[in-house]
Amino acid sequence: MKDITQRKEAEVKLRESERRWAFALEGSGGGLWDWDIKNGTIFHSEQCLRMIGMQDEGFGQKLGEWTSRVHPDDREKYVEDLKKHLRGETDIYENQHRVMCKDGSYKWILDRGKIMETDETGNATRIIGTHTDITEQKQKEEQLRHTLDMVSGQNNRLLNFAYIVSHNLRTHASNFKMIVDVLDDPQTDEEEKAELSGHLGKVADQLNETITNLNEVVSIQTHLDIQTTEINLRHYAEKAIELLSNDIEMWQVTVNNRIPEDNNLTYNPAYMESIMLNLLSNGIKYRSATQAPVINIEAFTEGGRHGFTVADNGIGIDMKKHGEQLFGMYKTFHGNRDAKGMGLFITKNQIESFGGKIEVVSELGKGTTFKVYLG
Repeated sequence: MKDITQRKEAEVKLRESERRWAFALEGSGGGLWDWDIKNGTIFHSEQCLRMIGMQDEGFGQKLGEWTSRVHPDDREKYVEDLKKHLRGETDIYENQHRVMCKDGSYKWILDRGKIMETDETGNATRIIGTHTDITEQKQKEEQLRHTLDMVSGQNNRLLNFAYIVSHNLRTHASNFKMIVDVLDDPQTDEEEKAELSGHLGKVADQLNETITNLNEVVSIQTHLDIQTTEINLRHYAEKAIELLSNDIEMWQVTVNNRIPEDNNLTYNPAYMESIMLNLLSNGIKYRSATQAPVINIEAFTEGGRHGFTVADNGIGIDMKKHGEQLFGMYKTFHGNRDAKGMGLFITKNQIESFGGKIEVVSELGKGTTFKVYLG
């Protein structure tokens, strides 16, 4: 009699628990489902089926019917999350997945459930759960993510612009100052002054071209796309060499521009100038102190993608130690007091903004090769 009483009390508590759980589920605005594992049956409420337009199709009362309509990309996790609950690894089963509606579209469903009955060995024999339509919530999340991506993109472009202004214009200013200093030197004769005046005009032309490119960047800061035009890759390598001619001459660096004259491609001029200038100046800055510095600039085509390499025989980088941080912001590795740790970070950012990528191969004492894949 005692055993029967205890069993009856347990059954009453179970039914009460079921009622509370079902009430909570229905109160959430979702449709109810009830999986009788022991008898191999499943029930979906009309509200549950109405979400996907299948309320009049005799759907949802056979095992596997709902699973068959779960999006292929979501199905594996959907099944695994349910199995975890059956194994007792989670107190509540919860999963978000897309389900195909009658019209072929997909809705996002928040699927939640809980084991309500077990057998004498503790294995689940019944689960009750709910389906809640969270499609609108997901759409708002996607809109927010898109907005954040737009803001992030704008911030990256502004960061690139600030860097281009400071880096490119500083190079021109340095060239102007050097020429003016020599012109002001009493020891400079008239022939040298005439030659320097010619250089001054050339530097002025280069500065004007850089400012024109920067104006184009400014004009598109409020747009999603970065303006591009057809450029000659060899010309931009030559321009970088010319801009850095003082450093090249001072440190007796040999720069070999092996890019073919007819290498034309579509890119943003200001970005290309900045990328080429930064990689070349990087090779000069970290030149070898024990051998004559040499930098080779070459073009390549791989799998239909165009690009170029900048290879030097400088001091190199310990890739095992610094490889993962190489393109990080404010990361410097050689103790160079002129290094700000922004150049490679910005260069990578600029290249990736066009769907490209940059790779590096380096060895201490032997040099570094940067390989740029243009998008």
